[in-house]
Amino acid sequence: MPDHMDASTRDRLKAFCKVGRLFDAQRLLEEVGTANLRKTRKWTPLLTAVDRGFHSLVELLLRYDHAQWDLEKGYRAAKWRHRPDLAGLILRSSSWSAPIDPVEALATGDLELIQKLHDAGTDFTAGDTILQAAVRSAHGTMTAVRYLEIKMDAVEGQLHSAMVTHAHLGHVSGVMCLLRAGLDPHRVCSCLDANGREGGEESAVSASMFSDKPGFFASLKPSPDKDDAVELVGRAVFLGNDKMLAVLLSAGFTLNCKPNGGSPALDELIGGRTLKHHTPLPDSWRRREPPRYSQVQADAFLRAVESLVLQGARWIPDLDRNEVRVVRDTLLALGDEYVVRLYEMLHKHGAARREDLKTLLAAERMKPMARMVRGSLPWLSIRSPGR
Repeated sequence: MPDHMDASTRDRLKAFCKVGRLFDAQRLLEEVGTANLRKTRKWTPLLTAVDRGFHSLVELLLRYDHAQWDLEKGYRAAKWRHRPDLAGLILRSSSWSAPIDPVEALATGDLELIQKLHDAGTDFTAGDTILQAAVRSAHGTMTAVRYLEIKMDAVEGQLHSAMVTHAHLGHVSGVMCLLRAGLDPHRVCSCLDANGREGGEESAVSASMFSDKPGFFASLKPSPDKDDAVELVGRAVFLGNDKMLAVLLSAGFTLNCKPNGGSPALDELIGGRTLKHHTPLPDSWRRREPPRYSQVQADAFLRAVESLVLQGARWIPDLDRNEVRVVRDTLLALGDEYVVRLYEMLHKHGAARREDLKTLLAAERMKPMARMVRGSLPWLSIRSPGR
């Protein structure tokens, strides 16, 4: 029997794998007696079978000798195509000679492979193995946890972090798999960012707002009693997602949920902290030019504010030094005409306190705007900064 398959036989076998001709591939392999190849950059029969997703063909090929480089090629393809079943077959192949990462094994959910590593003394609960694996594949990891009879108390924190990560990325199947395991979507814990590094702390409910999937967000059942209402309402406006805000309001959240009775939604809008209606970048300040909204941006801004005000939202800001600065930046970006319209709207609907509106214009850099607003709004008495 030859040690390696020649090029012509390789191409014939690859053609069979491409169209799923299992029995033809089986007869050819029985004739040759090996699937070992000399190193090549071309597609191999194993890579072709993995790419086409033929489980039986991959299983057949792995009964014969393979070079490690060929197995690694096939394994990377299985991961890329989200085929953990094929990845597990390759890792537990008798020809695989490289060390097997426990995270990779758990992510496949291949019980035979997991049992093999467990018998070899692998501790799957060490470090953040469960977290990394559950982020890769929640289904495979939970299958392994149940099979190995790992106590949930020992890995619950890691699984919660994985669920928050899946929610942030909008991976609905991963979140639902972990919810079926009894995890709490309202629990606040750390998560991983897109690069696999530890990120901030939040719950799966709040993280799911970044997914831009209102139906998915609603399925997690946000609750004003269990979640941070100020954070969720403010985030919905920050992301400019009206559907997310509608989900919150239908779930019993209120717009005026700040301790002082104000609306975090208006804080985000008037403070310029939104992705949809944003203040221009600071480059214009370097040129000593005030940043400005375009007319389209300013009109959209006023429509967004009016929509919230008509629903009863009140703007009661926490007027610390930084908050005053960012709101003044927003007013300058809007321009005199739009600030007058904004003030008229807030005053007409009783959505802001007169003292707060005065405070915003009582600064040296706001003097030109203050004169314009004073002339247009007689009810607003503006004191100069020096008095």
